[in-house]
Amino acid sequence: MAPTAMKGDYGPRNQIFSASQAASLMGQPGFDINSLMAGWVDRGAWTYYDRIIQPLSGTGSSFGGAALQLAQQYNPFKVGINQADPITQLNKTKLWTNLPNNGQFNPPRCLILQRLGVYFEPTMLLADIELFIMNAYFEFRIDDKIFFEGLLEFHPAGMGLYGFSDKPGEGVWTNGIPTPHATRSFGNYAKYIAPLQNFSWTVTFPSVTPVTNAIGGATPGTNPGTAPLLTAANQGGTGLNVVFLMDGLTDRSVQ
Repeated sequence: MAPTAMKGDYGPRNQIFSASQAASLMGQPGFDINSLMAGWVDRGAWTYYDRIIQPLSGTGSSFGGAALQLAQQYNPFKVGINQADPITQLNKTKLWTNLPNNGQFNPPRCLILQRLGVYFEPTMLLADIELFIMNAYFEFRIDDKIFFEGLLEFHPAGMGLYGFSDKPGEGVWTNGIPTPHATRSFGNYAKYIAPLQNFSWTVTFPSVTPVTNAIGGATPGTNPGTAPLLTAANQGGTGLNVVFLMDGLTDRSVQ
């Protein structure tokens, strides 16, 4: 709450209307200069997204093993924007993710999670999309409790390219139908992820033999007899490019 002597200089609810007004409050007790209205947040619809990218270039992925081999586990939303991706070692940009932190939200950000979604970029081969969804299961945890689990096709993204081509060998495949109505909504059973609360989304391939590596995290399989293998580049393979979505309502500061 603003000091009584200063109320008349600002809006009827102590709104700050200019940078000069904000600057004049620096260091004065009783003012929240981080927001236009102290204690208020900007709440609205929001989608957080993250990609799992595993290219086929080079001799292998940065965490060891052959680039064609699927990892035993993938962890979307574990690494936030501007951090190094554990597979490619490239810093993530907004083409990759819009998650600001690693596996949690800084205050006042939070999320009322209304739906999950999985989208395969159309650059992937159908054979590799099928390989991915037929050999994996997922678990979504808030803290250490599993709130959602199952197969990836349970959660279509409701988006993506759709159309027809008369060019031989050209086609587009998506997980579900590209319409926002063709998604799974949690409705009254949406889950709340509070600021600083840990959450995780793991995609596991149980047929992959795990190995130990120096940096930890997901590791590729080493047994070609059990590890699912992506289509090689010389056979038209493009690797993995999968987008994971968390859709719902979020809070951000009013600035």
